[in-house]
Amino acid sequence: MSLLNISDNQSQPPSSFALLQLAFRPFFLGAGLSAVILMVLWLFSLNTALQNQYYSPTIWHAHEMLLGYTGAIIVGFLLTAIRNWTGVQTIQHAPLGLLALLWLAGRILPWSTAPDVVIASIDLLFLPCAALAAALPILKIKQYKNLVFIPILLVLATANLLIHLEVLGIIQTAMQGTRLATAIIMLLIVIMGSRVIPFFIKNGAELAAPFPLYELKKLHLGANALMILWIMAYSFFPMSIITAYLALTVGILLLIRLFTWHHLKLWKIPMLWILFIGFSFIPLGLILKFMAYYLPQLDSFATHTFTAGAIGVLTLGMVSRVSLGHSGRGIQHNKLILMSFYCIVLAALVRISPVLPFLLSYVQTIYLISGVLWISAFLFFLMYFAKILWVPRADGQAG
Repeated sequence: MSLLNISDNQSQPPSSFALLQLAFRPFFLGAGLSAVILMVLWLFSLNTALQNQYYSPTIWHAHEMLLGYTGAIIVGFLLTAIRNWTGVQTIQHAPLGLLALLWLAGRILPWSTAPDVVIASIDLLFLPCAALAAALPILKIKQYKNLVFIPILLVLATANLLIHLEVLGIIQTAMQGTRLATAIIMLLIVIMGSRVIPFFIKNGAELAAPFPLYELKKLHLGANALMILWIMAYSFFPMSIITAYLALTVGILLLIRLFTWHHLKLWKIPMLWILFIGFSFIPLGLILKFMAYYLPQLDSFATHTFTAGAIGVLTLGMVSRVSLGHSGRGIQHNKLILMSFYCIVLAALVRISPVLPFLLSYVQTIYLISGVLWISAFLFFLMYFAKILWVPRADGQAG
């Protein structure tokens, strides 16, 4: 698997501007900037009257972290990976720039005086356009097995629509849309993580196959199937006892899967442990969702185990890895990368720490600390990667 080593025989254009050469560049840079700006705005909105003219504060926060920040990561990652899987060049230059501008417009317009229908329409265009850009190279060479990611993008687009329908005053479906977006992102992480994380651990820690990365194929298939059932149940029947026990079952199965990937050597390599920790937040969140059936006060913290934990930690680790590999650099950490990893893990752990009852009375302070750690993580990321994402590859290759 060479997901992180895309190259071809084309020579690198002489221009020092390479932002639109491959999708990871504009979308990872945009995601990093948005992670900082969105969290700063959210912390201000918690303590002031700051609010955009389109979304309510809570819907805006959920929408922008799931469909804004995470949407950019997903699209940048998939379009870059699909180029490698298919050998077909995905969109670049002007088409890529237009797609990135479409994403950016969705972030900016809610703070403008544009009509609500215009704001919704532009934001709703992004994911279907990205799905089309991802599908065309796959269809061109009839690599149908990788079409699995196209329905995931379209379901995410459906979740976006459900949120906008409520904001436009048509039907109250924002919570269903938010839950659907969260759950489908968890599924995407499970599918992609199960593809690449054990491979990275095996190679990065120089382990022999099949031990200790013993693959239980029936268990993996069962976990994925039950995960899809949980998504449907959680999106529309979040407090059902069936949903709760599905969450528990999938959480246990994913913990077993995680155990099959474990080796002590991975804890010596930050580029590995960040992915392992990030994935571990998914079974933890599922188990907390089960507990929330009996202790409803845990539900918000369970949700943030998925978002601040699985999404925040794993995306930062994966984005760092992909950015290094596709810029012609070795998959190695430095002090800035390491500081970003420490901050994002701490941000997630602090954010969900009020599951411990004795911390509940400090919840507002905890939110502030977690937010500052999140901002710090992405500032460290930008300090190192912003220039890397802008300039041509270090090895002179195209991409």
